[in-house]
Amino acid sequence: MILFLAGLRSLPNGRGEPGRTLDLAGLATLTPAVLALILPLVLGQSEHWPAWGWACLAGSGALFALFAVVERRVAARGGSPLISGRLLRLPGTATGIAALFCVMAVFGGFFFVLALHLQGGLGYSPMRAGLTFAPAGLAFAVVSLNWQRLPAGRHVSVSIAGFAVYGAGLLMLAGLLRGGGSGGFWVIVALVLVGAGMAAAFSPLMTAVVMRVPVADAADATGVIVTVNQLALVVGVATFGALYLNLAGRLPQGAAGGFGLASAHAVAVTCAVLAAGAAAGGILAAVRARATR
Repeated sequence: MILFLAGLRSLPNGRGEPGRTLDLAGLATLTPAVLALILPLVLGQSEHWPAWGWACLAGSGALFALFAVVERRVAARGGSPLISGRLLRLPGTATGIAALFCVMAVFGGFFFVLALHLQGGLGYSPMRAGLTFAPAGLAFAVVSLNWQRLPAGRHVSVSIAGFAVYGAGLLMLAGLLRGGGSGGFWVIVALVLVGAGMAAAFSPLMTAVVMRVPVADAADATGVIVTVNQLALVVGVATFGALYLNLAGRLPQGAAGGFGLASAHAVAVTCAVLAAGAAAGGILAAVRARATR
């Protein structure tokens, strides 16, 4: 409330783009569609995947389809749809946004699942588990700050190669952790690959998608990309987290192995699936590159 009142007093009192109105019909269909998708993903694991959760997931697909129909009708009447079809029809934009979704979904799932394994499976303290991610964070920072030093013509290749490195790091982690050990020095190498690959995949791709959008559609593009990124994080955490927890819970946890071995197997399988998600993003990035030539 304080921020709202401060905004009323401090922010410019503009009227926005001339002729632009709020798309209430689109908002009324998109909101329940997103809610129906997110709610069962977030609560499904703790509620043991009840029937209402599966019904919500099925309903979300129908609601997203309805949203697409509503947006077409709003545009046909000369209105201002929440998501402009003109924006998505730009060469490579839709596939680029889909590739960004893959990056962020894998990002969210990876950090969530590995944190669970480090603390629950390996018994690390919160501090040690947090510091374990430091190599990935440092590699991400270094690549993010330096990829633009390369010639502009190489940026597309950097993004596609980033997805490959991203997936390779995840597969390396799967092999190192599946036996129940900590992986030693090589885990640091794998985390560096994951962080560097993540930055190389995301940053050039994000820049390429935004730079091809006309100035008139820049606000729409920014809103769509930010929404997709946030949605991808939630989907990644919920989906890959559920996969890990289901695998860990189904394996025998006797005295010889305990939860540690069950968690090791679960995190290895989940990392392999995450690598497949990174590969899907790389394919989408390559398709986008071909479409924009």
